[in-house]
Amino acid sequence: MKKVKYILFGLLILLAVLLITAIFLKKEYTFELERVVNAPKTVVFNLLANQINRNQWDPVVHQQGVLLNSDNNESFFGWVEDGGIRRRLQVSSKENDSLIILEQYIEDVVQPDELQYTLGETGKEGTSIKVYYKGKSAWPFNLINLIIKKKRSQKLNVEFDQVEVLARERHVDRIYNGYKIVEDIVKEKNFVFKRDVISASAIQQFYVQNLGVLFNKIQQSELEMDGMPSGLFYSKIMGSKTVDLGAAIPVAEEVDILGAESLHIKTRMAIIVDYYGDYSNTIRAHNAINSYIADNSYQVETPIIEEYVTDPSDEKDPNKWLTRITYYIVGK
Repeated sequence: MKKVKYILFGLLILLAVLLITAIFLKKEYTFELERVVNAPKTVVFNLLANQINRNQWDPVVHQQGVLLNSDNNESFFGWVEDGGIRRRLQVSSKENDSLIILEQYIEDVVQPDELQYTLGETGKEGTSIKVYYKGKSAWPFNLINLIIKKKRSQKLNVEFDQVEVLARERHVDRIYNGYKIVEDIVKEKNFVFKRDVISASAIQQFYVQNLGVLFNKIQQSELEMDGMPSGLFYSKIMGSKTVDLGAAIPVAEEVDILGAESLHIKTRMAIIVDYYGDYSNTIRAHNAINSYIADNSYQVETPIIEEYVTDPSDEKDPNKWLTRITYYIVGK
């Protein structure tokens, strides 16, 4: 029994010594990492800077029990881990050159960790990524700063591995977020449509109210349809509470119908993505296209077109519904 007491007493003394030692130890720690990625600097920068992309390459995504909360925000990436909400927030950037990201548990009183990324060019299509990591642990966790530092370093190396895979996939294969990006010449199109600024949550209702009416007008005018019902988007699709939208039906020739607007788009170059799935999730494909546009410094001319190729009354499985998305490129 005395032996047990001595052991407990010794452990208490050791604990007290460690806690006192922690008072005098630095709470801050820093380290640097560097990696070369075989992809253009623009591609690498956009992959790192757009936090919407992060769920494709951050290893935290694959940890058990982790829930993501990106909120479709290019500057914010958050997740729930160990009962707390941790986030990465981009606070500054210099295009194709550098960016600073803060990482912390939202409820932490300790200053957030800071990641400073600096990009440089190496060779014809190589990009060097340098990361300066500055962290801080509250007392008494600063006792294990060496362990924390090692774990953070290992995580960053895994991130670099995934960034290189995705950067090459984008640059070489034109695959973004799992979607194949196609640039092609699209023949001239004509539409009859009804346009309005509506709530983003009321898109389907807007289609229901207007597409049937338009279809009847086309039949009465004895016009030939040249495709499937479509949405013409004249405003930003992502992250907006309202949208400037046209419910449209493509027709074979330029027309002027009473009570409807008409649109002629000449033959021109466009970006095309075939999206399969429920209409409510097309935002994923739009994110992919916008990343491709950023990588190639393209400009887009509205309207952006969603053509609903599959008729849901014929195909009941939403996973097989095809939506063809078209972005016209200015000057191409």
